[in-house]
Amino acid sequence: MKKILIHIMMILGMLSFFIACSESQPEQVHGMWFRPPDNAGELLESLENMRNMGINTVFIETYYHSWTIYPGKKSIQRPEFLGWDPLKMTLDYAHEHDMEVHAWIEVFYAFNPHYLDGTSGPVLTRHPDWLLKSNDPNDHTAEDGKLFLNPAHPGVQDYLTDMMKELVETYDVDGVHLDYIRYPVHTDEKQFGYDKVSLKRFPEEMGYENSDYSLENPEVQKDYADWKKLIVTRFVRRVTDELKRVDEDIQLSAAIFPSYATDPQSLQKFQDWAAWVKGDMLDFITPMCYAPNREKRRQEIRESLEISDVPVVIGLAINRVKSTQDVEMLIEDGLTKGSTGLAWFAYNWRTPVFTETVTKRFGREQDEE
Repeated sequence: MKKILIHIMMILGMLSFFIACSESQPEQVHGMWFRPPDNAGELLESLENMRNMGINTVFIETYYHSWTIYPGKKSIQRPEFLGWDPLKMTLDYAHEHDMEVHAWIEVFYAFNPHYLDGTSGPVLTRHPDWLLKSNDPNDHTAEDGKLFLNPAHPGVQDYLTDMMKELVETYDVDGVHLDYIRYPVHTDEKQFGYDKVSLKRFPEEMGYENSDYSLENPEVQKDYADWKKLIVTRFVRRVTDELKRVDEDIQLSAAIFPSYATDPQSLQKFQDWAAWVKGDMLDFITPMCYAPNREKRRQEIRESLEISDVPVVIGLAINRVKSTQDVEMLIEDGLTKGSTGLAWFAYNWRTPVFTETVTKRFGREQDEE
């Protein structure tokens, strides 16, 4: 009898262990980045299409070009959405159909006057001193004409934090997804952070306040780079802490550039995401493994998995997909050992062959069978 009891206890112990392990493993993410259309009927049709493809996580573009898609007191709603609320409509549909919704926030990217209305955008028009300036006094654009908010400006940090807090307080979003959580790309010709606020804060915080120094000095430039990385990292920490105080279950994630260790441009964006994934700041990351060359893409995926201490959802671009084999190759790469799933960039780039292949692999019909 005693041996039987011991045997039963061992079985129960093993069952408890396996149950605990399964509960600790996150559900596989099948996500998609999505810019909502300006028509309610088309929005619902898009969500239904994603559901049919087996998408369980929608990264809906919620704040971009400094507008929000929803009406808020702490933000300005996009003109095409005035009079209705696409975020609420998305949440109502998605939660009814067991899909998660993560608010995709383009954090420090402010505007692009080259292909929009020629202005500085809604926020920089009201707060021109929030512009991130370069060492060229006549041109502060970066990355094909983009304007950025200054990550080091306290007003920018307060505005963005308050906007995201109101979002989480008002809407039952499952997560907040940080994009453009970085400085623009720096080049040999153009550097950023030449505004009054940055040039005042840097020497005060890095020990240069009472000494003569030049930003032309390579050693000073290295310290300036470290300071800019620190500015962004501190902001990620602040956002996580403040949003978790509003909703402790909210998921914080970030779209990050992979190849942290081997790509020199990675740190030219001052996005020190290795510190974020080892500092209890994020719940998961989505490295943008968009390289068209498969070996390069696999390298990006490997490095992201090796560095991260949090779940990794592999971001994959579908703009070059031409065949079923192309899609299947991306799926194989995204579901590599160690990943928590994959996310497609982006819904608006889907093609018939992509939709058909993904639906056969992940679609609702598969679940119903």
